[in-house]
Amino acid sequence: MKNILKLSIIIFGLGLLLSSCEKAQEIYDQPMPEAGVYISGSSIYLDSIHLNGLMDLGKIKKDGEVVTKDSLYQKFMYITASGDFTVNQQIETETVAYGLSGDWTEEETGIWSGTVAEGGSKFKVAEDGFYLFTIDLELSIAYLFKIDSWYLTGDAVVTEDAKIDLVTSDKLDCTWEGTGIEIISGTGSASNMNFSFYSQDTYSISGDSVNIVTYLGGAFPEPELGGSDFSTYIDQDDNIFDFAMSYNFFTQFASTNTMPPYDPRVNSYSLIGSAFHQGNDLNNAATAWDIDFELVFDENSDTLNGIYNFVYPEMYFIAGGEFKVRFNGEWNPPAGGNFGYLGDDFITGDVANITSAGGDYGNFKVTNDAQYNVTFTFNNKTFIKTMDFSIVQ
Repeated sequence: MKNILKLSIIIFGLGLLLSSCEKAQEIYDQPMPEAGVYISGSSIYLDSIHLNGLMDLGKIKKDGEVVTKDSLYQKFMYITASGDFTVNQQIETETVAYGLSGDWTEEETGIWSGTVAEGGSKFKVAEDGFYLFTIDLELSIAYLFKIDSWYLTGDAVVTEDAKIDLVTSDKLDCTWEGTGIEIISGTGSASNMNFSFYSQDTYSISGDSVNIVTYLGGAFPEPELGGSDFSTYIDQDDNIFDFAMSYNFFTQFASTNTMPPYDPRVNSYSLIGSAFHQGNDLNNAATAWDIDFELVFDENSDTLNGIYNFVYPEMYFIAGGEFKVRFNGEWNPPAGGNFGYLGDDFITGDVANITSAGGDYGNFKVTNDAQYNVTFTFNNKTFIKTMDFSIVQ
């Protein structure tokens, strides 16, 4: 009996010993890096590799279109002169660090370039500030753009040298503000603008082959690099406004202004082209860009959330025909305006049957005969335009 008791004690002790030799569970207080290119360091907000430090694919202009380049990565961020940062590429289980081979070269005021190498020295800046950092791993080159101000450019902006200046900044948040900026009014149609940190829409980092985008566009609440131009609609004599923009390391850009909410009902919208039957009657001949079919405001639109719908129900479309949407029965600003396939932010519904006619006019084109409930939606919070072609059952 004593021997059995001793044996049990020995087995119990061995169990404790083996248990204590097992590797302790590792608990990570942040996500493990996925494949991608990361930025981190003591001079920016993140001092270690983290999913929130994943860099964006860089945007360039190619043949007039904004596209991404696979080897190009970019990040807007506030950088301090004290400390440094590194770019790390995660490839499966391997982490490759990139840095400078040599020193920065100042290309022009506020713009620096440098050669990149694996295991190079860590990146540094000479002065605290907000920057766009760009790195191309294929070309082995990096660029820094110091952004103290954003310039408001485009035909909507009347004020010369209109800009918003950096007023508060740290590694997490930055804000820019500008007052007394005059915006064109009374055109009856949209005018365009964007926020730019350079005198041109692009900056070449490799001859004429890689032209990175240097402006923010899209929708005012959430501007994005390379977005389509902001649209402004001002129908009042008082056209002096204030603009502000903010940046957060995690949430990116946000923008506000004192322009009044635009009510798209001040304009009329119609379909015109060669894609319709006269009187919308199948027994009649096709139109010849001589008849407008008015899109009528839908009283059930969610205007509290900025949604204004204009509809034409049960519209017949003719195969091979082309058409546009026309403002105020006019063709050209300032009296009015029109837009075709490329003038829309989104096209929904039977998208396979409605295509771009291309050419100088950019019309919509119909592939096959169809009947649609047509809805033109204008969002006055984002200025996004959508055309929907829903098949009539």
